[in-house]
Amino acid sequence: MPDPAPEPPVRSAIERMLRPRSIAIVGASPSPGSLGAGLLANLRRFDFRGDIHLVNAGRSEIDGRACLSSTLALPAGVDCAALAIPGAGVLDAVAGCARQGVGGVIIMQPGSRRPDLKVARCRPSLRASPATTAWRSRAPTAWGISTMWTGFR
Repeated sequence: MPDPAPEPPVRSAIERMLRPRSIAIVGASPSPGSLGAGLLANLRRFDFRGDIHLVNAGRSEIDGRACLSSTLALPAGVDCAALAIPGAGVLDAVAGCARQGVGGVIIMQPGSRRPDLKVARCRPSLRASPATTAWRSRAPTAWGISTMWTGFR
């Protein structure tokens, strides 16, 4: 009997953030100029070839792509989630990401150059949560990650 195929190597948290095979855009939007629309446009423009999951509780689809109602509806194991939502929704969105096994979260702040105080105030809760202690995350006021060779910007 042949030996079973070896288990694929486990990808590190940082590899999942920098070379994602799947991305969720939480706060996806069809509105030109919005952060959620810009994230989706960049993934398309730079030919991201992985799975893209859109999350927007108020929409069933954006540009022909289905939208999920919350991060709890994400498929298990999405590599990276970009949160383009107001601070009031961050803790719930992050909790849903953690429950679904998302590899890491980038918290972005739409519509302002100034940090959202609600996001800043939730940092201690995010750090203390048992669900998120193994995560790598980019905090508010950071405008994300760019890895030119993978199409993820």
